[in-house]
Amino acid sequence: MALSVLGQEGSRESHDLKPAAYDALSAFLQVQLDGKTSWDDIRVGQPGSVIAPTTMRWKTPIALDERSWMKRELKGVEDDTLDAFERCATTSLAVTPKFSLSVSYKIASPDEISSVEKLYATYPKTWGYIRVSCVAFNASESQALFFLEREMCRCAVGKFVLMKKDASGKWLIAGQMVRWIS
Repeated sequence: MALSVLGQEGSRESHDLKPAAYDALSAFLQVQLDGKTSWDDIRVGQPGSVIAPTTMRWKTPIALDERSWMKRELKGVEDDTLDAFERCATTSLAVTPKFSLSVSYKIASPDEISSVEKLYATYPKTWGYIRVSCVAFNASESQALFFLEREMCRCAVGKFVLMKKDASGKWLIAGQMVRWIS
């Protein structure tokens, strides 16, 4: 019983991701740039992908077997983090250029990612586009969970990422769970 992505219809919400979400997402995306070279890399910039202008929405709640699978694959994910994901996942938020990365990147418009033709006409050297979900946090904001996917490319991938803060407050990848790849 897989979670399903709801359609975006190109609409843009007035609310943006919160700063802590950009911090966690930036930490993950920066690791992808720092020498990681595997089939499920999700890179931004050149060479890499552009970023979708809104977060994806999910149908919730997460089914019990799905939750068990996530807890098995994302060791240490807390129930309140999963609950927070269910609460935030039904809303689409604006994604703005607030990532802290060592490369320049682009936020695509809804029209630019509406078709393969438009995406590659606008960004001819792109590796597709990346869409992220909301970023859910546990009560102490020491754990973050999000889903992201790379689409309209030769090797599309979608995965959950669990991040944890270390003692100094730096976000680190605690686990990844590839949900699909094509």
